[in-house]
Amino acid sequence: MEEISNDKLFELILKAVEGDLSATFDIIVAFDSLIKSEARINGRYSKECEDYIVDQILKYVPRFKKIKNI
Repeated sequence: MEEISNDKLFELILKAVEGDLSATFDIIVAFDSLIKSEARINGRYSKECEDYIVDQILKYVPRFKKIKNI
């Protein structure tokens, strides 16, 4: 996915919070290079670490509902 605007990202987050898995995966794709750059253990890329980061995104995006209701 190419660079996305703040408005598009916000729209994707709202959809993901409502349970749209496609939007959640679009968020993951949009941040893929950042995820890969941070998926390091002792300075080396780790697929397990990358998978963990993606799992955390999948786990916590639905919890944004609490923020949405503020």
